[in-house]
Amino acid sequence: IKIEKIRRHQFSDYFAKRKKLAEKKKYLDTERNKLEKQIQILKNEIQKQEKLYEISTEIEKINDSQKLADISLERLRIETGVKEIAFFKKEKNIFSLIASRNVNAGEISLWERVASGEITRGYTRIPLRVKKEEIGCIILKNLSDELKTPAYVLSRQITLGYEKALLYEEVEALSRIDGLTGFYLRRFFMKRFEEEIERAERYNYKVAFVMCDIDDFKKYNDTFGHQMGDRILEKVAEVLRENLKPGDVAGRYGGEEFCIFAPVLKKEEGIEKAEGIRRSVEEKTKVTISIGVSYFPDDASIKEDLIKTADEALYRAKKKGKNRVEVLA
Repeated sequence: IKIEKIRRHQFSDYFAKRKKLAEKKKYLDTERNKLEKQIQILKNEIQKQEKLYEISTEIEKINDSQKLADISLERLRIETGVKEIAFFKKEKNIFSLIASRNVNAGEISLWERVASGEITRGYTRIPLRVKKEEIGCIILKNLSDELKTPAYVLSRQITLGYEKALLYEEVEALSRIDGLTGFYLRRFFMKRFEEEIERAERYNYKVAFVMCDIDDFKKYNDTFGHQMGDRILEKVAEVLRENLKPGDVAGRYGGEEFCIFAPVLKKEEGIEKAEGIRRSVEEKTKVTISIGVSYFPDDASIKEDLIKTADEALYRAKKKGKNRVEVLA
């Protein structure tokens, strides 16, 4: 009997310990499951942060607002699965479409109404704001509620990149444009001229290069002052702009000199254009201009030689009495 009691006692201790161990195991399993869930949440958060970092790094390198809009839409499309998506810029309270995915041309006016806030049903409009000022918006069609948060998070990164790209383009534009006349500065104009020559060579058309110089401008400046001289430069530039056609590009070559390149079919068209400019300046301003014209490829096939030929023609116009158009050939 004594041995039996001892055995019962041992079994009782064993079952008690086993029960405690089972309870402890259950507790540890529960805690482990909690930790695994927390670890998975952290992993998901790390993945989100890594994606954001990747997107931020990618966007940070882009200084072109059009390219940034395209890449942003592609990222949003991948992350949300939305097929129809659009990126609008906002200027002077007007929304303009600059990039889209699966938006038909016939639907653009509808999407513009969504951008302006007239239509909301079925669309998610995400404003891109900088210091409470809206600089654009992204619109997603049929975006599910659970994916709205990641879309908004991505939009914050896109906003920063878009603002930077717009600022870069603004600074870049200022470095290209002459503040007085609104024409391209010489360096950028020459770059565009070189590109035009390459294009003309590829597609086999002629280009007229027109070099204009205001007659006796130094005397005008000395007589009436530099302020009046600036006004004349502005007025001459305005007249030149009135005579430009689509495809023509004008630049300020330096001082009182202006240049224009214009695609033409025949040499006579270049002369007619130059004559029209000369007459307009004489009729609408208090000064006259002399003009030299050269042609690609007739006079030369490289930029420097075309400029030299036009400059020599301009010198001839000055020698012959000014207020005239000259060509060397």
